[in-house]
Amino acid sequence: GALTAGLVVCHLLVAGMVLPALDAHKSARAFSRRIAAAARGAPLAIYPDYHAAYVFYGGRTIEILHTRAALAAFLERGPRVYCLMDEGQYEVERRLLGGGLRVVDRDRIGHRAMLLIEGSDAGRDSNRQEELPP
Repeated sequence: GALTAGLVVCHLLVAGMVLPALDAHKSARAFSRRIAAAARGAPLAIYPDYHAAYVFYGGRTIEILHTRAALAAFLERGPRVYCLMDEGQYEVERRLLGGGLRVVDRDRIGHRAMLLIEGSDAGRDSNRQEELPP
């Protein structure tokens, strides 16, 4: 009986305290909701790797861009488009695609630093880049 009671208490502590504390660092839930709010009805894509958590928690579809050409075409689509990408990948693409990209939001999900970037025609015309503080 004591062993069972001890296991139940440990299970409740892990489920009630440890997992919620880890959720803030490992879950894409909060970032996905901020993405959905920022992008609203605008086109939203992810480059180059798909992560289902952003679709699940954001409650909307996300276009998958597998190539740099697809990313460039997506960013040229309209006045406001949004794309999710890894921070390291962003640094590479920012140099290759030129100006007009703006970091709207960023978050660290587990080991991965993810960015929500916005491509805007006005930004490309002025060749301006803005960065959020890390």
